[in-house]
Amino acid sequence: MDQDCLQAILAYTHDAGQKKGSLYFELNNCLRERSPEGRAGLMRTWGDFMHYFLKGLSKLEPASGVVYRGLPEKDAVIAQYKLGRPIQWGAFSSTSRAKEVAKKSFAGDKHSAIILKITITSGRRLGPLSFFPKEDEILLSPRCRFVVSSLPYVEDGYTYLDMVEQKGELFVF
Repeated sequence: MDQDCLQAILAYTHDAGQKKGSLYFELNNCLRERSPEGRAGLMRTWGDFMHYFLKGLSKLEPASGVVYRGLPEKDAVIAQYKLGRPIQWGAFSSTSRAKEVAKKSFAGDKHSAIILKITITSGRRLGPLSFFPKEDEILLSPRCRFVVSSLPYVEDGYTYLDMVEQKGELFVF
């Protein structure tokens, strides 16, 4: 992998302790923008970075199997993520093979959080290149699509919801 691609991946994983201003946070906010002006701004601001970032990701070890993603707003997720519902986040999404990482790094309070248990086929393993290699981060592309495959259930004091990555055509809006 060339230096430009490596530096793009390292920059994405860097976290200075707060979301606002962090590269991953600002990039993902722009990726969620759907207006024509927002999309044009995304290309102007992030086009060169995305070239090297995506090229670098394509060189990383693919990851499949079960990963976990913690979300702090359990009630909102349960209200929207119904059994059989297709889901596509539209931004890069960090997950981990380690359930404890999802609990500590992403979920927050166990009473108001939810852990997504996701069976994936197309993740990319950032772990060795990450500023936080012990998190064993598996990055999911904005193109990943999922289907909710379980009702919420409680295990080890946390609420869980299962999802499975889908293959095929992207959603059409």
